[in-house]
Amino acid sequence: MKKFLSLVTLMALGSTATYAGGTDAGTTVNNSATLSYTVGGSQTTGLVSNTDSFVVDRKINLTVAWSDGTNVQVAKAGDTNKVLTYSVTNTGNDVQDFDLAVTQVSSGDQFDVSSYKIYVESDGTAGWSASDSELSTIDNLAKDTSKTVYIVSTTPTANDNDLAKLILTATAKGSDGSVLTQTTTADTTGVDNVFADGAGDGDANQDAKHSSTGTYQVVASGAVNVSKSSCVINDPVNGTSNPKRIPGATIRYAIEVSNTAGSDATGVTVTDTLVGDLAYSGNSKIVSGACSCTTASGTAIAGDTVSASGQTVSMAFNTINDAAQECAYFEVTIN
Repeated sequence: MKKFLSLVTLMALGSTATYAGGTDAGTTVNNSATLSYTVGGSQTTGLVSNTDSFVVDRKINLTVAWSDGTNVQVAKAGDTNKVLTYSVTNTGNDVQDFDLAVTQVSSGDQFDVSSYKIYVESDGTAGWSASDSELSTIDNLAKDTSKTVYIVSTTPTANDNDLAKLILTATAKGSDGSVLTQTTTADTTGVDNVFADGAGDGDANQDAKHSSTGTYQVVASGAVNVSKSSCVINDPVNGTSNPKRIPGATIRYAIEVSNTAGSDATGVTVTDTLVGDLAYSGNSKIVSGACSCTTASGTAIAGDTVSASGQTVSMAFNTINDAAQECAYFEVTIN
């Protein structure tokens, strides 16, 4: 006598979608089997087994990632509101709270920040602003979702290229803020806790934590430099056709200031005391960009001025942005 046996497993799940976090913790999974067979040419179908049920356990997993991509630049003389940006992602299968903490690296860097605050993105606009929430906890972060976290620091005076490294650590908590403990006993009928996280920069495997390091770097200081050149515009004999530097000739001076200091230069002024053989005759302006004495091209910068008192010519450049150049032009007459 030949027998035929087939088993079909039927599963009833809360959702058929697949996510990184997987099936929600606490989901009840019900399974039964259906038996079909033939004996003596007679087929029997639809014999259903008992239903086996189990509850999906809680997988606690998370990642913290520094997201700036490159070192955040700070000024050599110290800076305020310098921002390191991180993302905290719940890769587990349940809603979790996450405590946030910052540690300054004790080796491999050259300075510590003077102070810092932790903010969680809340105003809906990318990038830190004072309207974001100053918090040390992310509340009720759903699985497969992320929050942006900012460390906003004040940095002290430091040296060229010095580094300050800050580790942001997120620790998973219950959705009510409770401390989580891993279930180390045999599988229970309830919802067990399984720590599934990997090691971060400042934490171990399977400790319900993850961490990542962000870095500030002092901008290598350059300088604010000034250079002076001149060209002859006209003379009383040749006019503007191949003029020469003879008495009565008009000379144009070009004073170029360049900023490579690594940050904006403010209160920039230049003074030029003319020798007695020269007399200031005006035709002055300050323009952006490098000097071109013969053309004196460029649009005057509002608020930047050139003035003379006796033989002293004063040029108020005010603010020159980092990596920028500006040029002051003025004319004199040879006595």
